Amino acid sequence: MAAQLDDDDDGWAPRTIPRRLTKALSDALAVLPETAPLVPRRDDYADDFLGFRRAHLRRSGGPVVLRLPELAAWRANGRWRRRDFLEDPYLSDVAVRPSRAPYVPDPKPVETADGLPPAWTTLGAYVADEFRGDAPTLRAACEAFAETGDARKACAAALRAPPPRVVFQRLTAALAPGLLADVSPPPPHFAAPTGHRPRAFVQQKSHVADAPPFAVDADPGARPLLREDDDCTMKQFALAPALSGSPPHIHGAAWNYLAVGRKRWFLWEPRDSTVDAFAASLGGEEPLPFGTPVLKWFVAEYPRLAVRPYEVVQEAGDVVFVPAGWGHAVLNLEPSVAVAFELGFPSLNDDPNAPTHGYMVVDLPS
Repeated sequence: MAAQLDDDDDGWAPRTIPRRLTKALSDALAVLPETAPLVPRRDDYADDFLGFRRAHLRRSGGPVVLRLPELAAWRANGRWRRRDFLEDPYLSDVAVRPSRAPYVPDPKPVETADGLPPAWTTLGAYVADEFRGDAPTLRAACEAFAETGDARKACAAALRAPPPRVVFQRLTAALAPGLLADVSPPPPHFAAPTGHRPRAFVQQKSHVADAPPFAVDADPGARPLLREDDDCTMKQFALAPALSGSPPHIHGAAWNYLAVGRKRWFLWEPRDSTVDAFAASLGGEEPLPFGTPVLKWFVAEYPRLAVRPYEVVQEAGDVVFVPAGWGHAVLNLEPSVAVAFELGFPSLNDDPNAPTHGYMVVDLPS
């Protein structure tokens, strides 16, 4: 099943929605409020990895966006097109578990592919279904935007459509050797210290309990602990339609590379990333539960936040570095393919008084 490619979108743009409308909506949503503190761009770190490590791994340098020459050579940049995920078995046969929000099981899971546990399918089947062209959420938003010219009203109108499903899961050599090879080697900016003994990563039971055995790097008796990779990072792969994303959450320090698409990031300092602080920012109102689609959060809660988040628009080729304990949310402005690398070694910017793993609203179900 081949997809007809346009020169500028790698085949991910819906064929039934005029490109000028999807681009106009993306551009409107990429306009950041004048009052928003901005995540700084530091492309000068491209040739100064020691300077980056001193400022952001050994001290609380805060989040940053940058471009690294090592990543320009990654095979993912030219290979992660829609037709590649449909036709290349190294990509299309990868087992995935789509959901409405990362690591939150769907109440109505997709039809299971042959030989996989319930709720699991293949990456090729997911792409063929989710990117088949109708994109009801994006269509509703574009139609409203064409009528009103108001991006926020367009997003509110899109909530009437079923939320899109995303793929966001652990990336291992056993699960997806082709994907992993496409995002190697990592740049020196994020290398583990020599001789470091990596910490253990914990994966939520709700995500690994019914996973295929080859999808989890752990002995059966050790679940849900996952073994680290040799480079002390937990790698995660993300493929998501426009107007999907991740609601506010927190975890350890991580760097996030965008191969295809466009994302809008919202970030809070650790002191503003706790459940109580987030509720206070809403005037004492209980926040939406974790698992709420990020578009609903963007429409219902984001405009009312007293503590304004740091913001940045990530373009394809950009890296966004998020320090440990910084709460963050992500809204995909266009179909996006990305990888996230959570560092498996402690850094001096870890705030011992702030939670470095978990969720800003509620924990995932056990």
